[in-house]
Amino acid sequence: MRLVSDTEFEFEEDELPQLKKSNNKRKRGKTVPKKEEEEDIKAKKNSKEKRGFASPDKYAHLNELPDHVREELDILFCGINPGKRSAEIGHHFGGPTNHFWPCLFESGLTPARLRPQQDGTVVDFNLGLTNLVSRPTAQEGELGKAEFPKAVPTFLAKVAYFRPRIVAFVGMGIATVVRGQVLPAKKGSKKQPSPIGLEPYKLVYPVSSDADHVVTETLFYTLPSTSGRVTQYQKSDKTKLFAHLKATVEELKERKVDTSLYHIVDVASLNSGFGATGGHSVGKLGPTGSGIVVDTIADMDLNLDELMEIKEEILEGDS
Repeated sequence: MRLVSDTEFEFEEDELPQLKKSNNKRKRGKTVPKKEEEEDIKAKKNSKEKRGFASPDKYAHLNELPDHVREELDILFCGINPGKRSAEIGHHFGGPTNHFWPCLFESGLTPARLRPQQDGTVVDFNLGLTNLVSRPTAQEGELGKAEFPKAVPTFLAKVAYFRPRIVAFVGMGIATVVRGQVLPAKKGSKKQPSPIGLEPYKLVYPVSSDADHVVTETLFYTLPSTSGRVTQYQKSDKTKLFAHLKATVEELKERKVDTSLYHIVDVASLNSGFGATGGHSVGKLGPTGSGIVVDTIADMDLNLDELMEIKEEILEGDS
């Protein structure tokens, strides 16, 4: 991988899996299980029924999802916002046609295929789950355009708070929104969608004498959406990209990834508070005791120093 401009990297041919974008045509003679075929048809039908902005009142009966996080995870997966089905069952990636959980297993990131109801156990495998926007909707298009950029500072403060090795955006649209907020804008340049793979920016943390803190920077990685409605990438392609993400984590641990030219994001300049715009907060220990479930508290106004003090209290069990 080499830097070809201030904001773009060029990957060598063998660095990313070779993928074929789907043309949505099935090969003749290929047997497709009836149930799978019915789910694909339903997902494609729903994908055509795009909806406009929905006020928060429309889905006020749905609960926001808790984050499943802890310090210095290998990967923190970030979705755009909870879908209706996920909010109804109270678990991440809950749609029956969503590819997230099978991709996680088939790529080797988890030893078994988890159900959405087991989302709280991902921290046992050094993985985490969060969303850019906390309020649930049936479709992404029902969120207001301003909700995305408003959520970025709070989201990045959360990332700095927990210091994962990699944040993986589950959806190219999420990555494009965040990139637009953190990279310096070029005069006259058009906004380009984020490509698959590592993003050209990072968060950097002070080197700590505490042996428990080994992560000194967080990188960002873009994946395609795992929704069954998104057919540009097939499930097998998504699985290969999840596997490449896993390999990238191992390379990071072995210090084989050169990040010296990555843009360093100044989180403090983006946001002086945590939770003031996105409705996220630090919270309580999860039911398994293996991670922290982040609940929603509105109108928090804390700077990063105060946030770190609260974090220490939580992890010590004093709050």
